[in-house]
Amino acid sequence: DEVPYTTVDEVETVVVTTTQVAITTQAPTEAPEPTENNQEYYNNYESYSDYELDLLARTIYQEGGICSEYCQWLIGSAVLNLADERGGIENVVFDYNTFNVAYVLYDCTPSELSYAVAARVLSGDRDYVVKYFRTDYYHGFGTPYTNVDNVYFSTN
Repeated sequence: DEVPYTTVDEVETVVVTTTQVAITTQAPTEAPEPTENNQEYYNNYESYSDYELDLLARTIYQEGGICSEYCQWLIGSAVLNLADERGGIENVVFDYNTFNVAYVLYDCTPSELSYAVAARVLSGDRDYVVKYFRTDYYHGFGTPYTNVDNVYFSTN
């Protein structure tokens, strides 16, 4: 049974094999200490444009608008982690090989929750490990991380 999201005190990962079930518990990921080389982790909301906030909120909403706040937070974290690697939010959300929703980002109005989660993630409150997600099962690449609301999250 899933427990409703209240705080991020721990993340459980369930790995199912043909002969056994293994459950591991991980502490939440912390932001790395600031250095000259990782200052991008310490951007705050004010350093992002309203356009980037809107793009992230639309992506979160299209990818997981019916999901819980925790699931949307993981989605936003994954998007921003990829954006750090690929040169910005716009480069990631309009990469049609990464996000199928890139074609329909402007066919909806994101919820207030999706905007709130986007602002939270942009302010630096995010999971710095998660990078990939999909529904129904884990990708064939990456390391399985957690499953929330039938969305399967992976790391490198």
